[in-house]
Amino acid sequence: MAQDYAGNRPAFGNPRMSGDPDRYMFWASGARMPSGALVTAQADTRFVMTKLIFGSPQYAIDRLRLHYSGFACTEGGNSPQETVLPGNAMTVHGVWVSVNGGPATACRFAGAADLSVASGSTGGWTDDLSLAVPPESLVTVYTLYSTAAGERQIPVYQITSRRGERVWGADNAAALVALIGSDMASTASLDSMNFPAYYGPDFMVAKGWDGRPVPLIVCDSIGERQSDSPLAADARRNMGWLRRWLDRAGPLGRTPHAVIGLPGAASKRELIAANASRRWDIIDQIVAMNGGRRPFTCILNQMGRNDYDSAGYAVMRANWKALNDRILVRHPGTPIVAVGQVIHPNSTDGFRTLAGQGYQLGGEWPNGVRYQLEADKAAGMDGTVAAYIEVVRPAGLSDTQGRWPEPFFVTQLAQQAGTDGTATYDMITLVDAPEIGDTLQWTSGGTADIATVVAISGQPGAWTCKLNYAGSRTVAPAGTEVFAPNANDGVNSPRTGTHPRPRMIRHIAASVPQRDKAKLR
Repeated sequence: MAQDYAGNRPAFGNPRMSGDPDRYMFWASGARMPSGALVTAQADTRFVMTKLIFGSPQYAIDRLRLHYSGFACTEGGNSPQETVLPGNAMTVHGVWVSVNGGPATACRFAGAADLSVASGSTGGWTDDLSLAVPPESLVTVYTLYSTAAGERQIPVYQITSRRGERVWGADNAAALVALIGSDMASTASLDSMNFPAYYGPDFMVAKGWDGRPVPLIVCDSIGERQSDSPLAADARRNMGWLRRWLDRAGPLGRTPHAVIGLPGAASKRELIAANASRRWDIIDQIVAMNGGRRPFTCILNQMGRNDYDSAGYAVMRANWKALNDRILVRHPGTPIVAVGQVIHPNSTDGFRTLAGQGYQLGGEWPNGVRYQLEADKAAGMDGTVAAYIEVVRPAGLSDTQGRWPEPFFVTQLAQQAGTDGTATYDMITLVDAPEIGDTLQWTSGGTADIATVVAISGQPGAWTCKLNYAGSRTVAPAGTEVFAPNANDGVNSPRTGTHPRPRMIRHIAASVPQRDKAKLR
């Protein structure tokens, strides 16, 4: 396969095909599939407009097309089932696109301003929009939609307000159209620290491709932003280590991509006829738009975390390989590049120490079945894998023998937290300043001591932190240790460490070598 690309290496060194500026390709950093909990429309906010901001590639694009779906996917144990259906149609009243804060240009749907999206349908595309987008732009998409009060609306995006994104609601469309170009605060009743998801475009394509690799990513929660707070999203809307790594402007450049995977996804449940093929059908529509050319150049397969099977390794391996086989049947000849999983420990002390960590089933270092799967990926998985991108060793996780490193941020309470052991609280004062989006923990191993930092004020030695927090009642005296665990999935004992937290996510993204982008095709 290497010889097919050897003669097409641009100055920045990444193997690529010859560019095709007339081919629709994925382009938008931060784009994602619909998933999560349906939103019930309230009478005073049954019209909703989202303002979402995406990053464009390092080359100019034009002729944008945006897609809107009539379904969402499950998250968790049976993901990615495309069975989250509103049971009612949604009306998209208008879509507008702005580049780098410039004037907003209206999109059309088959010549009309609006689109009716039937429940459970593959939805519809905006018409080809002639709009010049310079390299590395920020592209704002306004989507105005409605249902009747009491009806359900499809979830897609959590709002990253710190980046200027907004969600507005009203009882009429005109009030929202007037907000296009505005930075007015989100409607209070829609803007929650629980980060509900609101409607917007999922697949987005454009012309102008310069020939660099454009992977389509099949993944689970490790690849699709789980435990990376919307508060911690980067300037180009990236959450999760894989998106951040791909979009880093290193020596091989930013890599445009599209993520088709969802939190909770497993190989045996992806790309199957029963409720996990609609997203792939929409990709087929793009292939048809392109006269048979795909909007991606390779598949990046990050699956594996949820493929553990108590029946034994043979079943686990067969399930992972079978997804590759299904992909190759649907898209023959497409290179599949495997990307490694992270580690699989648990902890009795909230991941405060290495000594307090053990291993989840299959994650025993270094020979558990989860690592056997990684070895088979690296060996080519019976010829279905063209290349392998390792994660564990570059991120230093082999040095800790498959355990999460001890916290990168440790400080103390500058003042007592709590009052009488009964009243809850969502503010603490720290000696050292954390970062917005940090997950903090105190009273090691306790059951109600994980909170996300949503705001910081104060001065050195006395930083007041507002928390997104269920609310501890436990009184903790000044001097109590507070730390940001590198993983922690909740209140079970021992606690599982499946999902890296924001500081660890950024560490992984910075540690996996950018030169490994040369493995993409």
